[in-house]
Amino acid sequence: MALDASIKGWKYCRPIMVVDGTFLKSSYGGTMLKACTQDANSKIFPLAFSVVDSENVSWKWFFFNIRKTYGVRDNVHNI
Repeated sequence: MALDASIKGWKYCRPIMVVDGTFLKSSYGGTMLKACTQDANSKIFPLAFSVVDSENVSWKWFFFNIRKTYGVRDNVHNI
């Protein structure tokens, strides 16, 4: 899920995208995948997040949707 404000604000952020996943320790389980960057004030700027059943296959789906939503930008580095 990517919020409209994140989609519109991406062009004003630094060309670095940080992605991470973390296990959810609730009765439902799953994994939360998230993508963030830094804005012009060096603050964390959330781009997208998703809660998925399994981390293995879902990374490919997550990156596909990030690219579909945000497009390709010159000099972007994924960390």
